[in-house]
Amino acid sequence: MENDIKEKLRNELDKDITTEAQIVYILSRIRKILEKNNTRGYNVLKFYCNWALHAEIEDTNAIKEILKEVAEGNEESQLKFFLFVPLHKQLKTFLTNNGLSTKITEKPNFNILLSQIYTDTPLIIKSIKKTKIVWKGRSEGSGYAGSFQITSID
Repeated sequence: MENDIKEKLRNELDKDITTEAQIVYILSRIRKILEKNNTRGYNVLKFYCNWALHAEIEDTNAIKEILKEVAEGNEESQLKFFLFVPLHKQLKTFLTNNGLSTKITEKPNFNILLSQIYTDTPLIIKSIKKTKIVWKGRSEGSGYAGSFQITSID
């Protein structure tokens, strides 16, 4: 079964990635492999997979330190987070360790498509004074950083 999942993932990674649906599919296959193997050490990758597949995320422990800095207004951490730096690092390691192509991590449209997916999923951060981060996506000419809204919730 795992080989079937990896083969489907390999086939998708070998294509040009042009749609949100492809990204969601890729992240869902990665999550299946992580869960099937009870793989440790990829908490950040699993978080980003979950973020793409759920309507709302409350379990943000895997990236709580960077989210705390994001919520506090640390511009460097905000840029890192919204450029998906933590994701790219673990995704590349995961793909390499599983003998899969890493070219997706080098394509600018990967981040653009991710941002479109994540606009639909607010992060609810209860450990940081009940903070909600809503990704607003990238507007024309904003490059990769895009915009987001940080609010307190009751």
